[in-house]
Amino acid sequence: MQCIILHGSFGSKDGNWFPWLKKELEAMKHEVFLEQYPVDEWDDIKKESKSTIENLTSWTSFFK
Repeated sequence: MQCIILHGSFGSKDGNWFPWLKKELEAMKHEVFLEQYPVDEWDDIKKESKSTIENLTSWTSFFK
């Protein structure tokens, strides 16, 4: 089985329990995809003139 783990906004592939989950799934012989998707810096988001890279278009493009 193939598994895809997606982190949330402002997140990281190395955060939370994602590395642990990947290891556990791989131990069960699953193929696991855990990538770092484009995220913004919170301080940049607060600036009104900054457009976000955290959107479906950006992540879909990266995923392909």
